[in-house]
Formats: sequence, C-alpha cells, structure tokens
Amino acid sequence: MTRVWMSLQTKEKNHYVIRFTAGIAGIILLAFLLVFLCARIMIELDEYKEIVSLLMCIEVTGLIISLSVWLGRTLQRDAMIFYEDPSGRLYVSDVRQYIGYRRGIIGAVQMALLTQRELAGLKKQVERQGGHSDGMTEILKVDVMKEHPGFYSLVCRVKYGEKRTGRRTYILGKGYDNESQLLYVLERKKKWENSVEIEKSRKPIYIFLSFFVFCIFAGLCFCSHPYFARLPQNIYFPSLGCAFAAFCCTIYFTVQYRRGE
Repeated sequence: MTRVWMSLQTKEKNHYVIRFTAGIAGIILLAFLLVFLCARIMIELDEYKEIVSLLMCIEVTGLIISLSVWLGRTLQRDAMIFYEDPSGRLYVSDVRQYIGYRRGIIGAVQMALLTQRELAGLKKQVERQGGHSDGMTEILKVDVMKEHPGFYSLVCRVKYGEKRTGRRTYILGKGYDNESQLLYVLERKKKWENSVEIEKSRKPIYIFLSFFVFCIFAGLCFCSHPYFARLPQNIYFPSLGCAFAAFCCTIYFTVQYRRGE
C-alpha cells in the first residue's frame, strides 16, 4: 500500500508563495511598527532612557527572531513530503533542495514560486500508485526522535540514490495530514534500532565547557573595560572576541543537544 504525508496546507491549496510573501511582509511591517512605537515612547520619557531603550531593543529583536524562526519552520514543513512505498520503505523530500539560490527580495519570491511548482509536480508523482521520485531520500533508521513545542527533531540514517548513505537531522513541523500515522511509521523505524545501544551524548559537557569559557572571557571584558579599569585595556577586544566565539559554541552545542544529535 502506498502512503503519502504532507502538510494540510500543501495538500489542500499549496499556496506556498502566498504564505511566504504574506509572512515576510507581516514580519517587516511589524518590525517597522514596533520601532515607531518604541521611538514614540522614548520621546515621551524623561528618565532612564538608556535602560528602557536597551530593554525595548532586546524585546523587539527577540520577537522578530522568534517570528522568523516560526515562519521558517512552517515553510519547511510545507515543503517536505514523506512517502512510503508498498514494500514499507520510507522516503522524504524537501523540494527546496532542488531550488537554486537567488539573492534579494525578488530572488526570494522567485525561489518560493519555484518551490510551489516543485511541490505540485512531486505531489502528482508520489500520489501515483507504486511510484516515487528518484530524488527522494530514503530513511533507513531513526536514531533519535524528540518532541518539542510545535515540531519534532529527527536524527536519521538515510540513503541517497543507490549506494551513498549518511546521517541527517530533519525538523518535522506539526500539522501533517494523518500525522499520527506518520509518527507511528517513524517510531517503528526507531524501534528497529533498539538492538544497538546508542552512545551517550557528550553535548552537555561541551555546553558546560563552552559556557564556562564564555564566563571567564566575559569577566575579563568587564574588568578591562575603561569604566571599571581593573585590568589593562589592551586585553578588552581580544577577550570580547573570545567571549563571542565561546557564546556561539554554546548556542551551537545547545541546538545540537536539543535536536538529539
């Protein structure tokens, strides 16, 4: 029996371009509106302008980033299709991988339009009884499947083409048609691997060490800053660079750990 899973939006309407452009436009307009409101508030304030402006900047930036991440995950979910052939082999395809990169806003809209066309073609191909796309990646085994608010992270052993194999991480957004059935198939692929003990992740150690190094160099930055002048000022910028690198490593290892990699 052939089974196909795709997001409800892709299955019913496939208005990928509209969702993309509307989402980007909404985020940009919201950003301008929030900046305008913050500017008005700052004009009316008489005291604590520096602290209030800093807090507003952090909050607005965090909100815009959160909305951008949500939109990216939603579009990724709509662009991914899962397919199970009659022999029980599971395939996945993210049609955005077939789209060449284009710069600028116009290029982004063109990429969204091509993605919508690829989705339409792939839907027709995989919905034909007994057929699947040669470009789809076969999921051999699921090593890790973690549930998060709004999505699942999958660490899978996959097969590309006829011979090449590897390990990939997929973000499975919630909102697929017959999602419980898809999760059951993925869980079955995960149970298949129970005979092999999965090595314990060392990411918590890396996270702790990266954060510890970050705290050390952040302390050096504070002590060498001209305002405090506890240490020589010539170590401020090197310490700042090292603190930034350690912070990036902390974020990187944290994301990997949350995904189960």
